[in-house]
Amino acid sequence: MRQEAELSLTFCQKNRIFTINPMLEDFATLSLNEQAQYIWHNGTYIESRQDEQQKIVLYSVKDKFYEISYSNAKDEIKNVSEVTLETVVRYYYI
Repeated sequence: MRQEAELSLTFCQKNRIFTINPMLEDFATLSLNEQAQYIWHNGTYIESRQDEQQKIVLYSVKDKFYEISYSNAKDEIKNVSEVTLETVVRYYYI
């Protein structure tokens, strides 16, 4: 029987050290900034889109797609959400 090694990602943010299991079990319990950090370290940038209020950046992590929304006015992360392939096809030119 093949055993898969459990990997983890460790990163620092504002004097805090985080270790995150890349299997995404605990992803929903992370803060927006921690979710974004996870995606930036484990994902692949695909495309972005923008309007007057926000910039939305699309990433893939393993077999999932995530959008990170940034507020243009506040210069902060507004939302991190998993999106479907249908959403990717509808809003991005890939």
